[in-house]
Amino acid sequence: MLELELAWKREGFALQLQEQLPARITGVLGRSGAGKTSLLQLIAGLRRPETGRIVVDGKVLLDSRRGIWLPAHRRRVGLVFQEPRLFPHLSVRANLRYGARWAHGSEQRLSLDQLVSLLELEPLLERKPGALSGGERQRVALGRALLASPRLLLLDEPLTGLDAELRQKVLLFLQKALHAADLPVLYVSHRLEELLQLSSQLLVLDQGQVVARGAWQNLAVDSGFLRHTGAQGLSNLWGMRLAGSEPEGGCCLLRPLQQQAPLLRAPLCGLPEGCAVSVALRPEDVALSRGPVEHVSIQNQLQGKVLRSAEVSGRVLVELEVGFPLLAEISARARDQLGLVPGSPVVALIKVQALRVLGRRDEPPTAQ
Repeated sequence: MLELELAWKREGFALQLQEQLPARITGVLGRSGAGKTSLLQLIAGLRRPETGRIVVDGKVLLDSRRGIWLPAHRRRVGLVFQEPRLFPHLSVRANLRYGARWAHGSEQRLSLDQLVSLLELEPLLERKPGALSGGERQRVALGRALLASPRLLLLDEPLTGLDAELRQKVLLFLQKALHAADLPVLYVSHRLEELLQLSSQLLVLDQGQVVARGAWQNLAVDSGFLRHTGAQGLSNLWGMRLAGSEPEGGCCLLRPLQQQAPLLRAPLCGLPEGCAVSVALRPEDVALSRGPVEHVSIQNQLQGKVLRSAEVSGRVLVELEVGFPLLAEISARARDQLGLVPGSPVVALIKVQALRVLGRRDEPPTAQ
């Protein structure tokens, strides 16, 4: 549990929030200038609020009313920035050991050997940071932060600057390490898809204020959330399993984690059958019909019903239940022509090429 009560002003900008975050991993979303980085700096002790209270799993880091303000070096808060900030003159092994120097032995969550194995750092241990790729440097920075045995980990846009393929690889390492460490995490990003691969729990900031909070499934068609974030960049994101392939048709078969959900066809992805993967689909790539459509090239037709919808600037987002939650974007005209209201039967039409297998995903031992 992370308890936050903060009030901070600086040069015409004010950040104010009061939140209790029960999820182990919470994604922090917001436009540039929303206050995301300032929030992390306040929690880490790099900035001091006018008033505030910060409690991590029962440990008070700040309570202005009681005169408690632990300095940054006593908070045991790990912070990973966009730039890894490794010591350039030290090897990867020495950078990692520097993090371990700050660990409290009785509360050590992961050993050096465990982190090296989880993050696949063994081939890199004797290299200097200048000889590493961007993704490798971020893996080392994450390992160093975790070896300090923090009571809280803050990640500030750690995958910025990486291309899509490399970003996905590093995300897999992040999933493994964070599930193994089992500590509270705030993960800042402007990429919703990135956040949803780590947790469905979101905190949305705009101009220093929390404008939305909670599970993505509840926020997806919340008009207040959409007004502040816009519908652009929204995404369906699921964990699925590869159930087979149809090489002659250029497809792989995906089985949603829900047992009663139908199989989906996506482009061949080159991963082995049985592995868990992250799958994304843009809402605007979903067409809707009131019934099955014959003699059409679309391979995925999912029967379900409308749960609810929201309209922003003439764009309508419709939440469906098709054996699993699905978000579709249609025009207001299409909604009216189809007569879609909560409870309406509907068929979601999804082209094979619209489904994107992003890559492997880690499977946590327990649900978040």
